[in-house]
Formats: sequence, structure tokens, C-alpha cells
Amino acid sequence: MLTATVFEKTQGIAVYRLDELIDKLEEGHIETRHESKHQVKMIRRYMLDNLASGQVYFPPIVAHVEIGCLAGGRPNRFSVIDGTQRLRAMGQLKPFITRLINSDDPEEHSKGYLMNKMLNKIEIAVQLFEGFTREETDQLFIDLNTKGKKVSLSKRIAYDSRNELNRTTNLLVKTHEGLQRAGIEQEKISIRRPRNKNFVSLSQLRRLVGYFMTGQGIHAKPTMQQELIADADEHLEVIGLWLDELFVLQPAETIGNYEQSMLANFTLLAAVAEYVYSGLHDATLEQKKTTVKDRMSRLKQIDWQSGHEQWKRFEGTERGREKLYYFNPNKATHAALVAWLRLEGGE
Repeated sequence: MLTATVFEKTQGIAVYRLDELIDKLEEGHIETRHESKHQVKMIRRYMLDNLASGQVYFPPIVAHVEIGCLAGGRPNRFSVIDGTQRLRAMGQLKPFITRLINSDDPEEHSKGYLMNKMLNKIEIAVQLFEGFTREETDQLFIDLNTKGKKVSLSKRIAYDSRNELNRTTNLLVKTHEGLQRAGIEQEKISIRRPRNKNFVSLSQLRRLVGYFMTGQGIHAKPTMQQELIADADEHLEVIGLWLDELFVLQPAETIGNYEQSMLANFTLLAAVAEYVYSGLHDATLEQKKTTVKDRMSRLKQIDWQSGHEQWKRFEGTERGREKLYYFNPNKATHAALVAWLRLEGGE
């Protein structure tokens, strides 16, 4: 237990085992704030995915204790200022672990037993403030949740090595030369055309990679842990091949220029990806590579210039001084584009 007096307030850091915090919560020794079931569910999922490996990382829970409580070492009771959702997620772990332990599936039973062992090995820090008024605790809660800077998407993708989708996206950015020449918007989730001439944003690239890795619809938002995806290197090879063929249709140097290429429109780009990879998720690597090259070669006869009148047959609007045509970014337009590409590809 570390304590210090800062700005006339005593504060300290105490470390509790995960099972200790769960027990205190069950016994009513921890007072929490309003619970958000959605946030609790997401945090619980994160913990269940990573508990067996011991890779559960949280910032310190922030709490308040009455004056004098820090002098006696680790307080037995405290009131949470920030961290309610984390604690509530911790409190829901035991029933899920018990269900795994009682499972007839040997793999689930083993995972549940290992997770149960980790409950008294993982430690959580609690930052404790002594003698705050109700107004001060409320103000600190607001400051902690509004003043902090959100981690940018590029850093989340670069640093989250457990998530295979992030890892593969980051590796693709680092290794694919054509993609580097085409340009990746690293910070913004979407791209403002025609000013921004980067090919795709990192978020858009992640969606494309997710489609090739899971075979799910392009509008799905997969969040995959590393152990759930097999043959990640194989997926990377197929995605790289698709990009190579894409830059044959439109050079990497101009593919993000909306005044020249309609492939700078993500709605169309996503439709091309779905047309090319549809039905291939369970195929062999060689079947995937052969089919991707064949389908992409069938699209060479299409005029991809953004000013072509053919694009106006799909739902959209003209915008800006340049009178460029923008597709409506909805599922109906996406489906219509995929169907058209299949016709153009002779399927």
C-alpha cells in the first residue's frame, strides 16, 4: 500500500487480487455507480477471452474512502469513482467459469479450470482518494471520462497484437508496396473526397481485411481474437494478391484520386471485394488465388473513370463544384453493385 498527500488530499495505491475484488463486491463492501449493461458485457467478453492466459490489463480503478482509512493499510471498503463497469464485469465471471468447468466438453472444462486458477493470480490496482466530498467525487468522475484523449485507431490497430484482424491489417500496411504507394489515411475513420487522395482509411482497410478473413458480409464488424482465426498468413497472401490485381485495374498512384477513379469510392471498392471473394472462404489457398485472379481479370473491360455515366444507374447524388457522383452508402446500393459486377464478369 503506497500513500501520499497531494493537493491537501491523501491518496494511495492498493493492489487486490481479482478474486478478492469479486468477494468484496458480493459482500457489499464496494459501492459502485450506475451500471451500463452494454459496457459490462463488452468488458466481460474481453476478460473471458483473455483470463486463461493471464493477459487481462486494466488501468487502476479509482475509488474514495473515508478519512483515516488509508492509515491502516488496504481498505476493506471503498466507493468507486471510476471503474464500475470493470468491477461489475469481474463480478459476473464466476457463473461463466462454473458453466465451463461443468461442461461435458473436455476443452471447455480445461479452459474453465485454468480460468478459475487465474482468479487469484491476476492483480488489479485501485487508486484511493481519502476524504472527498460528494461534489469532488462527481467532478473527478467527469474529468476522468471527458478529459482523456482517445487512443487513435491507427495505434489501436498497431498495438493490439491479440486481435488477429488488427495484426493482419497492420502487417498488410507495412508489407504491401502497392498499398503504401496508394496511401492509407491513418487517423480519420472515413475519407473526405475529392480533397483526400489516400486510397482508403485504416478503418476501411480493416473492414476489407475482415471480409477476406471471415467471409462475413462487408458490412459486418468482426472482432477476432488470435486463437479464433486459422491460417492468418494464408489470408494475408490472398488479400495481397487481390490488391495486386486491383492496382492493375487502376494504378496505385491514382486509385485514391476521386476525380479520376471511381474505385476511390469505398462503396464500389467493397462491392468489388465481395464479388471477387464470394463463396471462397472455405476453398483451398490455390483455389482462392486462381479464382481471385480470374474474377479480377474479367473486370478489366470496365471503364473505372469517375466521370462515366454508367455510375448514375445506381442510387447516389452529384456533389461539389466538380459534380462528382457519390453512391448512397447503404446495403441496397452495395448489393446492386455486386450484382452488376457479376454480370460484367460474365457470371
